Amino acid sequence: MLEEQEVGLAEELAAAAAAVEVSTARVEDGERERASLPDAMATLTEERDQARRIADREGDLRAALETADARRVAASEARRLRQEESAADAEIAEASAVHAQAQTTLAQLRQRRADGMAGELASRLVPDTACPVCGSLEHPAPATHSDPVSREDVEAAEAVRDAAAQRERELVAVSSALRAERAGAEARSDGRTVEQAEAELADAVAAHARSRAAAEDVAALDTRLATLLSRAGDLETERAEAAAHLAAVREAHAVLLQRNADAQALIAEARGPFPSVRARLDDAAVTIDAADALVAAIAETARRRQALASAEAERDAALADTVFDGVAAVEQALRSASTQEALDARITQHAVQREKERAILFDLELRTLPEPDRPHRRRTGIRRGTRALDQRGR
Repeated sequence: MLEEQEVGLAEELAAAAAAVEVSTARVEDGERERASLPDAMATLTEERDQARRIADREGDLRAALETADARRVAASEARRLRQEESAADAEIAEASAVHAQAQTTLAQLRQRRADGMAGELASRLVPDTACPVCGSLEHPAPATHSDPVSREDVEAAEAVRDAAAQRERELVAVSSALRAERAGAEARSDGRTVEQAEAELADAVAAHARSRAAAEDVAALDTRLATLLSRAGDLETERAEAAAHLAAVREAHAVLLQRNADAQALIAEARGPFPSVRARLDDAAVTIDAADALVAAIAETARRRQALASAEAERDAALADTVFDGVAAVEQALRSASTQEALDARITQHAVQREKERAILFDLELRTLPEPDRPHRRRTGIRRGTRALDQRGR
């Protein structure tokens, strides 16, 4: 019965509605993803182009890295040479002092040597004899010879002076060479300090590393772009499939809605004024049982009437052999006036009862006719009983 299937129909309709909701969500998700693809592809394209520009500078960045490294080496070398130059200048100053001291010592020795030679000449002067140096015959203040210096002493002092001068010249040459070498290193470092050159080298290393990483990113981004393009094609196919599936589940849902509406209409029609079809069937069964009882009563009445007819026939046959004109004459002869009145009242009551029975049978037949599953036997019995009652009434 449809009423028994009502819960199943409701569950099936709910499942169809859920399928429509799921399919709709799938279509909407696909549309959102499809709408987001152009922006995602544009973003990836921009990232790839930027990475490609960085990757294309790899050669320049490698050269810049080598230049920065050369500057760092030159700056370190210039700093070392400045330190060596400072040390050489200190040695030059020391050698110059030694040289000057040796020169002073030599001059002093030479002076003492000269003074000693005058003393030696003065010791050989003879009064009234011409001086071998100036030719004077008088010698008022002859020199004395208190601190003699030999030729060897002077030569030794000259050797010390010459060695100090040589050392000074060598140190000056070394310092000049260091200055020239430092100038070249500073030129190669382009005026950078070690700290500046190291910072620039670190930047160059990072830039070169980014360039190499960008080259790898280009390949990865190309792959992702290709994946997005492929996904765009897949989304078109999925969109068509999802749209077809959504149309199918919507159609199935519409069919189930119609089926459910039709079933509800049939159930409502079958229930009528009753709370359920079962209640209506139970009521109809009670009515049919009452009708069956009435038919049985009518059949009993008919049987009794048949018996009455037989008795009347026998009575009429018996009256034919009597002097009476009919039953009325016999009854008139046998009963009193009060008895006759009581009999008339019973006849009238019987007629009224028969009319009531006919009305009840007619109402029962009208109530049972709309039921599609009314047993044919019972309806036939009711009709037959009604016809029999009608015939008896006639």
